[in-house]
Amino acid sequence: MSLLSKKTKAQLEEIARDLDVNIKSCKVKQALVDRLTDHFLENADKYDKDHEYYDYVVSVKQEAENENDDDEDNDDESDDAEIIDIDDSDEYDSDDDFDLEPSTLDKILDYIDNDTLYEIADYIAEKNYELRDYLSDPFTINDFTVVGEFIYLYLHFAKSVALGDIRFVPQIVKSNLPAAVLKTPVTDLTHFLDANFWSTVLLWLLVSYGAPKLTSYYVNFTYNFEYDPFIFALAKLLFGLILFKTEVSGHDIKDELVFQFSFRNYSVEYAAKLFKHYLLTSTLLLRNYFGNWVLIGDFFTTFVALYANLSFI
Repeated sequence: MSLLSKKTKAQLEEIARDLDVNIKSCKVKQALVDRLTDHFLENADKYDKDHEYYDYVVSVKQEAENENDDDEDNDDESDDAEIIDIDDSDEYDSDDDFDLEPSTLDKILDYIDNDTLYEIADYIAEKNYELRDYLSDPFTINDFTVVGEFIYLYLHFAKSVALGDIRFVPQIVKSNLPAAVLKTPVTDLTHFLDANFWSTVLLWLLVSYGAPKLTSYYVNFTYNFEYDPFIFALAKLLFGLILFKTEVSGHDIKDELVFQFSFRNYSVEYAAKLFKHYLLTSTLLLRNYFGNWVLIGDFFTTFVALYANLSFI
């Protein structure tokens, strides 16, 4: 395996840009490897020992020599092989020993153009490379984690209730529906009118996506990417620890009790109490829904992102 095969697709694209190699038609990693391999083999004389990519030239030349040696060995084995002729005799009857009737699969393949089969195989291989490159990207893992957490959080608010129990359905409509229809389970969407739902979702988005994304944009050690995946995962872990492990003091509980018994008004003081109320409520809801497993997931994504960043060094 050459050094090129050990690089990621993004790294291969960076090498191609440095060498001014045209890779517009290369959509998958293997195509990039083949294009760069051809370039190094054709221009091997241009790379001396002090050149940055000299090791790549040596690697692809060695791989090409190994492939040629394997081909020569296969040719020698073919030349040494003995051809055994089977004489016709009464004791050997091929019709009795073998069924030469074409199988159903052979008949089907006869109707399919070989080019079509090759195109299908190439398409599957291409999509397989694209899927592997996509799943091997630390950005993808971070995105999957955020989406999974959001779905898990939303399912806690989206409850299933009977159609007849929804308060927004007029009573005159309920009275004209069969009992079986009224018992049909549907998703209750009234949580969209609940302020606690929006405050909880917004707090989670801020801690799990917004703040880490902003941090990874300004604190970026990759240079090649707009966001640093390791900094994103690390910031998400740190903000999560602050949210889930900060102690709720007795003073916070006292302020919440004062808010519950205070009168609504439009003063700045009341707005501050309202903000603190939703912040405390949302924090407790998130702690109750996620527990500690979300922090374990953040540790995992941080480790994966760190490993990915080190592979670029």
